[in-house]
Amino acid sequence: MNDEKINIASSLWGLIKSLRYSFFNIIIFEILYNIVTILIFKPIINFLISFFLTISGKSIILNNDIFGFIFSPPGLMMSLILLIIGIFIIYYEFAVFTGLLLAGYQKKKVSIFYGL
Repeated sequence: MNDEKINIASSLWGLIKSLRYSFFNIIIFEILYNIVTILIFKPIINFLISFFLTISGKSIILNNDIFGFIFSPPGLMMSLILLIIGIFIIYYEFAVFTGLLLAGYQKKKVSIFYGL
């Protein structure tokens, strides 16, 4: 085992320098990614919820019915699909964010549209 101690202050300073170098790209990506996510995934999610409500024979769902709907076969299928979509959205954002931080740490120039 290596007995070297990690210098937390220098690691933190390196993170701050890489964040400072790539901050503009991260902010631009986050703004554009949120806009694209809202424009693309919100209608898809709304359609899926309406579709699975229709399959279950309900046009609306009240607070008392949410638990029963979620644990019905259409509700479970809808929950699984929405979970997969949510994981994809979060994973992609985290991967691009990590890539932008790495590019900043290596002082590489990347396009503003790097992750899109």
